[in-house]
Amino acid sequence: MPLEDDRPTIKMRGGWPTRLGDALPVAMAKVGPSGLMAESRVRRAWPAAVGQQVAANAWVHRLRGTTLEVAVSADVWANELSYMSQVIKDRINAVCGAGTVTEVVVRRPRGRRR
Repeated sequence: MPLEDDRPTIKMRGGWPTRLGDALPVAMAKVGPSGLMAESRVRRAWPAAVGQQVAANAWVHRLRGTTLEVAVSADVWANELSYMSQVIKDRINAVCGAGTVTEVVVRRPRGRRR
């Protein structure tokens, strides 16, 4: 197995290939079991955090890192949830653990719900 110093001095577009064993831990940290478990906890806590009326018109789209992306059924709900974002963040973190959600982003989907 050649050492990095033994590699030819040619330029490769995109750089040298990365070993899967080196790339996998980074990818798993982003979307791995801990990320999926956190998103699952947030989804379960959502109706209690926002109430049934809001939950009927707004839902968790995904949890990307610590940013909660919320989809809404209408622009009115996007406006309402933007005002409620701090309260939502506090309630979700109270149930799921401090730091689970640091930001709430509200967006109106173009297509059908879920």
